[in-house]
Amino acid sequence: MTDIDLTTVPLSALTAELKRRMQEFEAAKKELGFGSSGMENMRHVRVSAPARKERKTGTSGPSLVRSAAKKLQWAKKRKESKTEIARLEREVEEAKKAASA
Repeated sequence: MTDIDLTTVPLSALTAELKRRMQEFEAAKKELGFGSSGMENMRHVRVSAPARKERKTGTSGPSLVRSAAKKLQWAKKRKESKTEIARLEREVEEAKKAASA
């Protein structure tokens, strides 16, 4: 990488470029679902978590609802992705329907 003499570049051009890059960075973070706040939240991001197989047990009724609710609670605590939380919320609703049927 070559060195650039920044004394020849106007300060307004430097700040404009910095602002543009930060806006790109923030837009990319929002698109990826990392939120829009500062870098302190980046420590919660999982880069590549291994996929887990969920055990399917033969339980039904209230215990199935409790199990689904616990999964949802832990997913929210671990700050899982929005799609994962939505999937678990649907699972809780389906368990409630199955328990009441």
